[in-house]
Amino acid sequence: MKQIILLICISTILVGCNSQVKIQDIDKCQLRNTLKDDVFQLSFNLIVELSKKNLIINSAKIDIEMNGNYLGSSILAAETSPIQGTRYSLPVRVTFPKSNFKISDINKILLDGHLEINGKIHPIQFLKDNAQISTFISVDYSNTNQL
Repeated sequence: MKQIILLICISTILVGCNSQVKIQDIDKCQLRNTLKDDVFQLSFNLIVELSKKNLIINSAKIDIEMNGNYLGSSILAAETSPIQGTRYSLPVRVTFPKSNFKISDINKILLDGHLEINGKIHPIQFLKDNAQISTFISVDYSNTNQL
């Protein structure tokens, strides 16, 4: 009986001390031209659900894939202020060569990486099956295979 009570106490402590991170969604996806002719930028907000208040995101590295094409990594190297709620919108941006560009009516965005929160690494993975992407780009319609 003592072992069961001890096991329950240890489990409760471990669960209570562990800061859980859950990716809820991505929104405000935008595809833009950059100053370089052959480079685009994809930006969006990553909606993160945290288990506690007043957590600090120290850094992040997220690999981004869209419609089966690897775009690149987005790296957040600056620390955030303590997050007052349990939900946070993290801005994510990645630049990539125009040759990796494929957009369609139904866009799949895959995120894989980690967030460092209060000094602890938390792996994340998220798939958005039907991402709506606003485009602010000049497209050369002579090659319609890219659209």
